[in-house]
Amino acid sequence: MRGVEFNPCDEAGFTLIEVLAALSVFAIAALGLIHVSSENTHGARAIEERMLATIVADNEMTLTLVQRTPLEVGVSTGRTVVGGRDWEWRKTISTTPNPLIQQVKIEAWVYDEGFEGEQSVNVSLTAFKGKTS
Repeated sequence: MRGVEFNPCDEAGFTLIEVLAALSVFAIAALGLIHVSSENTHGARAIEERMLATIVADNEMTLTLVQRTPLEVGVSTGRTVVGGRDWEWRKTISTTPNPLIQQVKIEAWVYDEGFEGEQSVNVSLTAFKGKTS
């Protein structure tokens, strides 16, 4: 019977090149997953912001439409807190071709104290109200 000889080339295992290739494939896959997770977080934040802006606009629209006094044509603005954040809104009341109906448009966006210029509107609602005598 022959003795068993040790030959390092016969050992099972991975070479350094194979390990580096596997690590690079894993790193590329992990970066893709991180990107998808980041996009999901960004999307969820945008949905939350739009939902809160809709609440702000809905609240102001409701307050406007339940007024018993005639609405004055023009633009007014205001600020409110919803969801722990400051929001601004702009209410535009305008006439329509029918003199008995007025158009009410409410726009809402996140308040940014340091921002100069036109804000990016998150939501815009439009309704019509009949004039009361």
